[in-house]
Amino acid sequence: MTEYALENDFRLGRLLVDLDLVTRTRVEQAAVLSSLTTLPLGKLLSMLDYVPERLIKSTIEAQSLLRDRLIKLDLAKKAMYLVRSSGISFGEALRALGFENPGTRRSRLGELLTDSKKIGSEQLEFGLAISNSSGLPLGQVFILMNKITEDFLRVALALQRELRRGNIERPRVIARLATADQADETANSLPSLNSERTKLGELLVSAGIIEEEKLIQASEISASLNMLLGEFLIQKSVIERDVLTLALKLQSLNWQGKISLAQGAGILKDATNYLSSDDFKIDSNGSVSEMDERAISLFNFFRLSGYLSASMLHDAVEKLKTRPRLMASVMKHAETGHDTAEGVNQEATRLALKDPRTLRMILNEIYPEDRPIVDSGLVLHKLVQDGKMSLKEALFNFSIKRSGIDASFDN
Repeated sequence: MTEYALENDFRLGRLLVDLDLVTRTRVEQAAVLSSLTTLPLGKLLSMLDYVPERLIKSTIEAQSLLRDRLIKLDLAKKAMYLVRSSGISFGEALRALGFENPGTRRSRLGELLTDSKKIGSEQLEFGLAISNSSGLPLGQVFILMNKITEDFLRVALALQRELRRGNIERPRVIARLATADQADETANSLPSLNSERTKLGELLVSAGIIEEEKLIQASEISASLNMLLGEFLIQKSVIERDVLTLALKLQSLNWQGKISLAQGAGILKDATNYLSSDDFKIDSNGSVSEMDERAISLFNFFRLSGYLSASMLHDAVEKLKTRPRLMASVMKHAETGHDTAEGVNQEATRLALKDPRTLRMILNEIYPEDRPIVDSGLVLHKLVQDGKMSLKEALFNFSIKRSGIDASFDN
C-alpha cells in the first residue's frame, strides 16, 4: 500500500490507511459522515465497525510518537501488526521489536497529571470518558472544565516531548508539573476575563439549566471536594453526561470564535428540552422516552429534534398539494385514493412514519436548502437504530448540525 502520510502530517485518517488498518475509501466515507454528524473520524470508524476501538487508540498513541519523531512509520507498521495479531498494547509491541525508550513509559498526559497530583485518578477517568464521547482532546477537556490552564497544558506537553526524547528524567517532569500553576476551580461560576471565552457555568446558566446562585454553591462545594464542576453536577443529577458533553463541545466552539454565548445557550437549551417534552407522542401507548430507542422512526426522530415541527409539517402538506407529481408518488406509495387535504395529511404522515426514503424525498423536494440537515438526520438516525449511539447523543449532535455551525474535526 502506498504511504501517503506526509512527514509531520500524521493525521488520523491518513495514518490509519498507512498502518494498513482500513482502506482509503472507507476513511473517505467516514470523513463524509463526520462532516454530516459533527462526530470525530475515529469514533465513526469504530461505530461503523471499520476499525476496532482498541486499534484507534493504538493509532493515536503511534501518532503521538511519530509526531515527536521518536519512531518512524516503518516501525509503527510492524508494531501495529503485532497489536492486531497478538492483542498486545502498542507500547508492548514496540518493546517486542527492540524499541526501548524509558521516556515513553508512563508518559501519557493523564499519567503525568495524576502523578503530579494535578488531578485525581477518578477525575482522569471522568475526563477520558468525556474526551471519548465528545472528540475533544483530554487536555482541552480539563481546560474547558477549568481544571488546568492553557499555559499549564503547553508546559505539560513540552515536558512530555522532552521526556519521550530522553532529554529529561521523569521525576524532574513530575516535580516541575507539581509546582506549576493551575486553574482556580471556583472561577467556573465567574465571567471570563476574555469576553469571547465563555465559562462552562456561564453557558449552563444562560441555557437555563441551573440558576446562578446554585451554580456558585456547586462550584464551591465541588472545589472543596476536589471534584470537577461537571462531575459534581452529574453526581447530583443536575445535568446528564450527554448534556455536559454537548455543553463542552459548544464551549469549545465558542472559544474558537464560531458561536456566541447566546447561540451556544440557545442550542443547549433546545437540546435539553428534547426528551422532556410531554406534547409529542409516538403512539397511544406513551411518549418516545418510554420506548426502545432503536425503534424510533426517522419521522419521529425529526419531530423529536424540533426540526420537523407541527407548523413545518403543515407547510409541507400544503406545498405537497401544489405539486401533483410529488403528491401522486406519495399517494401511490400509500395506496390511497384520498384527494382531500385531510386525506393527504393523514396519508403523508402515515407514509413518513413508515418509509424514511419517501420522507427524505418529500423533504428534499420541498426544502432543497435543507438537504445537508436531512442527510445528517438520516446518518444519526441509522446509528441509533444500529445501537451505535444513544438517542440523546444523536439529537444533540443533530442540534449542532442544524445550527449551521462548522463543528468539523481535523480528520
